Amino acid sequence: MPQVRKKNYLSSIELILWVARYAEKCPFTFNFEGQNEMHNFLEYPICSGAERTAHPTQKPLALIGKLVRIHSNKGDVILDPFLGSGTTAVAAKKLGRNYIGIEINPDYVKIAEERLKRECPPTML
Repeated sequence: MPQVRKKNYLSSIELILWVARYAEKCPFTFNFEGQNEMHNFLEYPICSGAERTAHPTQKPLALIGKLVRIHSNKGDVILDPFLGSGTTAVAAKKLGRNYIGIEINPDYVKIAEERLKRECPPTML
């Protein structure tokens, strides 16, 4: 959260940590995209408009979608131990991945459930 004290710069970044074991012990996925897209600074606007929910730290769907696409394949299972507004679940579902979401706050669970219903409705058979 920004601290308006007029004594320091406001933080304008959030860190994303990607960790992998040695491929020999635990293979991981890294779907290489174009060289110009593979830098370690990803800049996306904050969530607004129809995408915005009541969750205070919601991440942009485009950002999470890119990470899910790079680090998984269709049919893989994506684990989000802090589901929040459900961005990871929405990205996983839209990209053909399965997901497991864990969230302790019942208000956020409701936000995520409603978002999944709205953005990823069940397909008609």
